[in-house]
Amino acid sequence: MHITPDEAAKALGEVRRVQRTALRAAPPMFPAWYAVAVWGFVLGAQAATEVLTGPATWVAMAVLAIGLAAAVIVFLWQMYRAWPLRPHRSVVDPWAWAGFAAWVAGTTIVQFLATLALRTAEFAHPRTGGTLVTFVLVLLTARAVPRWMATRNVRRAETR
Repeated sequence: MHITPDEAAKALGEVRRVQRTALRAAPPMFPAWYAVAVWGFVLGAQAATEVLTGPATWVAMAVLAIGLAAAVIVFLWQMYRAWPLRPHRSVVDPWAWAGFAAWVAGTTIVQFLATLALRTAEFAHPRTGGTLVTFVLVLLTARAVPRWMATRNVRRAETR
């Protein structure tokens, strides 16, 4: 079988087009709801240990632990179901994961600084308040992070 350079270029262009389409349609690298659930757990744990006392603390922590366990199970189930649809690591932009790590670190730093500011202002429950600030930040930004990661992957595929 003989393939001309033009036919090869056309076929490769079609492969790249299908690859970009598949990357755009791929499920997110992580579900945004999961980050919100984890920070929701942290917020609940802060409130349970800083605001509540006695048996109410233990009941709240048990309920939170069950909720977090359920979120982890749903997360793992979703990851397992979507595994065949995930992009191969050769087309995943490592800077996308670096950006995700920076987002996680940034939200943690915001939590620390907000807690410190509230403690300095002698707020009644500084850890809970600082975590609430961070929870709202995560709630507002969590959907954008996996979309940004997917966009990085598509751009990487386009430049290859």
